[in-house]
Amino acid sequence: MRSCRHWRFILVLGVGFLTQFGEALSVQAPVDVASSTGAVQSELTLTARTARVKFAPTLRADDPKHQRLLSPSGGDGRVHVAQLESTVTLTLSDVELTVDSLSSPGHDLWLERTGENWQLQLGVNNGISEPGTATDLSTVPLTHSVRTTASPTFTAALIPTDADTGRLLLQWGVDQWTVDFRFGDPPERERRAPGTGDSRTREDDTSSISRGKRLNERNETQLVLLDGSRLSVLFFKELDIGGPDFPQIATASDGMLIQLTAGAVTRLKTETPLQFGETMVDTDNLAPGFAGAYGLWLKRAEGGWRLVFTHEPDVWGTQHDPAFDAAEIELAYSHVDSSARPFGVSIQPTGTDRGRLVLHWGPHEWSADFIAAG
Repeated sequence: MRSCRHWRFILVLGVGFLTQFGEALSVQAPVDVASSTGAVQSELTLTARTARVKFAPTLRADDPKHQRLLSPSGGDGRVHVAQLESTVTLTLSDVELTVDSLSSPGHDLWLERTGENWQLQLGVNNGISEPGTATDLSTVPLTHSVRTTASPTFTAALIPTDADTGRLLLQWGVDQWTVDFRFGDPPERERRAPGTGDSRTREDDTSSISRGKRLNERNETQLVLLDGSRLSVLFFKELDIGGPDFPQIATASDGMLIQLTAGAVTRLKTETPLQFGETMVDTDNLAPGFAGAYGLWLKRAEGGWRLVFTHEPDVWGTQHDPAFDAAEIELAYSHVDSSARPFGVSIQPTGTDRGRLVLHWGPHEWSADFIAAG
């Protein structure tokens, strides 16, 4: 389904992603993640403010040394599970973490249990193995729930909930924990002196400049897999439930796509082929040697919902052309609560080579599981 029309997108694909963030974490103690590999990473950018959580996919729920911690009958203990970084100050629950302490390698996170109470201990990463001896130790309560499905290994994800807020989601076995966080003010832009021109040459890499322009109007969720492959979704800001497009969800008939009159199409970029059930979403769809780039469209179908992938990742949200459809997958749908969440997307890891694509808008939530097939 390719045509010469697709070559117009080559310039906006960039030359690849920036340095990969796959860094190793010890199960028992923090390590220097800046100099090693072997971690999965979830990243969230809201209004040019970025937070990332990194974890090693080696914490198995069936490991005997974790059975007391995860016992349904209650128990005591704690384990080092992840590291948290941010480009701005973060407030988790009512605990404020400064941007200086969150710069790489950031804060180490320990999951702690006392009876039926769960909490997250945060300490500035300084190579000390025990949280009781770490500097600037803070503790935040966690909301705990039990799921019907189990995660064989520990996973962590950052999920957008509003313009400057998100949720840290931790899953391990049948247990799930959450804590909300808020981004601090974004960093001030460097002001150029009057008359200062742009000194870039034709040979300079402008991919970061292009990404910066995109983030002026969009937010981004990213997942870095264990092998370093990066997946990202750009979604338009300020698509609120009070806007002109949200009512379509309730009125859409079978075969109708949700139009975005107030934003561009949601954009997926993947460095590895993704398998959704029997459907493969490949790389190189616009040009050989480039990551896959797709537009994502919600579609009402047969009383349920589907997600349409198109070869046009950069059109406005009203410009769907069926001639450029690439794939279509079934979505699981749930009505979560009476939330007023604006439109958002997250890519949640569920293992070393798999994850879940989740779209939400108000109380509506759509999801599809995938396997990285690269």
